[in-house]
Formats: sequence, C-alpha cells, structure tokens
Amino acid sequence: MILGALFDLGVDPRKIRKALSTLDLKGYKLKTKQVKRGLISGTKAEVRIDKSPPAKPT
Repeated sequence: MILGALFDLGVDPRKIRKALSTLDLKGYKLKTKQVKRGLISGTKAEVRIDKSPPAKPT
C-alpha cells in the first residue's frame, strides 16, 4: 500500500525499479496498475516473487 501511495504522490515507478536493480536481488517483479473501487481510485503496486527455494531445516 505504501508503494502505491508513493506512486500516487508522484514518485516514478521506473526510478524505483532502477534503484532496486542496483541491489543484489533476483527473482522478483514490481508491477503497477491503476485500480478503481467505487468512487476511489489509486495505484496498486504488487511485488511478485519467483518460486522460493525450500526452507532449510535449522
């Protein structure tokens, strides 16, 4: 919800994607779309994570 609110306030999603690309993170996608529910509209931000590896026993 925070990412969507930031995008609605004017933060460019491309800049966030570019900043994230400088980190050593793999296996995710950041998707954004405009949504409307009733009279309220906003930006929905989704972070999709690729299939995660199985948990290692501790």
